[in-house]
Amino acid sequence: MPLFKHKVVSRRYVCRRTEGGRARSVRIVVVIGDGQGSVGVGVAKAYDPLDALAKAKKNAEKFIVSFPITEKSKSVPHRIEASFGAAKVMIRPSPAGSGVNAGETIGAIFELSGVKNIVAKQLGSGNALNNARAVLEGLRALRSAYFYLSFNQKN
Repeated sequence: MPLFKHKVVSRRYVCRRTEGGRARSVRIVVVIGDGQGSVGVGVAKAYDPLDALAKAKKNAEKFIVSFPITEKSKSVPHRIEASFGAAKVMIRPSPAGSGVNAGETIGAIFELSGVKNIVAKQLGSGNALNNARAVLEGLRALRSAYFYLSFNQKN
């Protein structure tokens, strides 16, 4: 199994009422990636932030997406638009040297996945978790040029 780096995208404190008062816990959204085209997003809650982080990383390993990265520009092969809930994202390939031009959540996903040049915009919702999941839906739909060549040769 590859070694994954992680980055916390969102940390929220949530309270619930109990008989003894308020129980305060933390909800963490984390992004993990190996730097070679695999990335995942996880979420977890716990009373201790370190426990929540460990649980979120374990949860993110269940939802890993692998996608093709172009060798020349270290970008995605083609433009994609995806949505999850009310969150919509638009992702475009970019030429070499332009860098990661995206918001905090989307930028963390592409940095950890190994993409060096990208233009991305989150539309609609500002929810970090839904935006991250929308990006994963889009990356799941990516196809490389090799995929199209092999598909056309079979038919």
